Amino acid sequence: MRIRNLLVATAVAVATLSNAWADINFLGSATNTWIGYNPVGSTPPTLNTTAPGSITGPVSGFRYARSSDAAGAFSPSPLFRTGDAWGFQFDGILGNNTIFRLEFANPTRTAGLVFSMQNATAAGGDALEVDSLGTPGPTSLFAGDFGGAAGGTQRVFGNLTITIQSSTTALVSGILSDSVGVRWNTPVTMDLGNTAPTLFAALNINNGNVTGINTLGWTSTPVPEPGTLGLFALGLAGFGLARWRSTRKR
Repeated sequence: MRIRNLLVATAVAVATLSNAWADINFLGSATNTWIGYNPVGSTPPTLNTTAPGSITGPVSGFRYARSSDAAGAFSPSPLFRTGDAWGFQFDGILGNNTIFRLEFANPTRTAGLVFSMQNATAAGGDALEVDSLGTPGPTSLFAGDFGGAAGGTQRVFGNLTITIQSSTTALVSGILSDSVGVRWNTPVTMDLGNTAPTLFAALNINNGNVTGINTLGWTSTPVPEPGTLGLFALGLAGFGLARWRSTRKR
């Protein structure tokens, strides 16, 4: 009976380990699950969450939206735990003179993790950056011209993971590319900024639009708790003991 209980515990631990993550997908979600923030209750961008998706900002200035689903709220304690991984996935077309950001942010945008893309009109003005709100400045991943030329619309692909290394630093890894090819794939270290009780999957856009969205998502993969790992190991040990006893009886 004890061995059976250990096997059940192993199954529970495996399920916990394999499902200890959350993800938010923009495509396929209902537009009413995205609400304005910064300030709370403000008008969000115009959202089309049906593939290929689109996001349209105001003629000038920023508009912000965050997920209002329970799954879109992240409240680990402490907020940034060593080993936790936060991810952004994007495949879409940036309009000319557009700044688009994917974020894990609090409603006042004083804490969070940000992946920023800028398609500028001036030569050399395009940029890919990561930022932790509250730090002196963003960390540059790419600066130049998307597609090898200034202006126009540009398709950008990004798959970014921010892994927490300590309470003050994180490792940024992944790949960012455009029609020319890979623009960044060299891991860099970024500083972590302020902390907050809860971060939300969020986005904001300045002036322009994003169209042809094939992928737009946020992921959070927490490091397994020590107790879960211990339970997993104990279950495996019980499984091995059961196999050993079964072999001896033969």
